[in-house]
Amino acid sequence: MNTIENKKLNDATFPELAAEADNGRRGQGAVVEVIGRLKLAIENLDDSTTRLSRWLVFYTIVLVILTAVLVTFGWYQIKGLKTQIADSEKATSEQLTEDFNRDISNGTNTAIISAIDESRPIRKEKGGNFTDFQLDNYLGVYEIMDGAYANKIISKDDFCAQFEFYISGANQNQEVNNYINEQRKIYKQPGIFGGFKDLATRAEQDCK
Repeated sequence: MNTIENKKLNDATFPELAAEADNGRRGQGAVVEVIGRLKLAIENLDDSTTRLSRWLVFYTIVLVILTAVLVTFGWYQIKGLKTQIADSEKATSEQLTEDFNRDISNGTNTAIISAIDESRPIRKEKGGNFTDFQLDNYLGVYEIMDGAYANKIISKDDFCAQFEFYISGANQNQEVNNYINEQRKIYKQPGIFGGFKDLATRAEQDCK
């Protein structure tokens, strides 16, 4: 009896257990397959991230190099521009210096300079050889020069080398100062020949 019952039990149980075992193996295979796919996806993601990181590094290096090139190029451009401006300013200063020298060196002005240097009378009414108009013209050269020097159109070196001696001499001359004060009183304009006086002050300060 027991043998028959056990046989029946075995006949009924083994196929079911076999089916369950087969289902278990399939389930394990599915899990393994999913894990494998997930691993591959992660590896692919890591590879993509690595490639992206490498491209980012590459583009960063390129940008740094381009920035350095542009900065260097800009620096040379600015340096070249500054050189051009300096050369232009120097040429302008030299040209104006030549022009003012020409004005000062005409016959009448040269004679006035000599009279001042030798402390001789200047104006005719004071026993000299020159009219007030001629003295006006001489001092007028410095009036114009004051604007050029104040605006740095004439360089300090050119100004001091070429004109400081003449300006200081005229500014220290008593007859010239008396004439300036006289004109200011007559025309009631205290600023007459103010440019000449300002230029003389600059010459004293800048050309020591």
